[in-house]
Amino acid sequence: MDSCFLTAKKAIESGKLGEIVEIESHFDLYRPGGGNGSPDSRRMAPFMALAVHTLDQIISLFGRPDHVALRHPQPA
Repeated sequence: MDSCFLTAKKAIESGKLGEIVEIESHFDLYRPGGGNGSPDSRRMAPFMALAVHTLDQIISLFGRPDHVALRHPQPA
């Protein structure tokens, strides 16, 4: 586990943050050249490779979400 996650976990468990009712997470990755594979697999690669780690941490801290929304802009 990384130190940022452990710090957040400690703050949440201490009650210093009060009741947390909503979480917003943003993940961004710039890859010049777009990577390998089909256009669809290149668009999903950052999510599959790294964002799942963030989701795992959020579920670990707060349990399974009641609602999830995803916005993925299409390339121009």
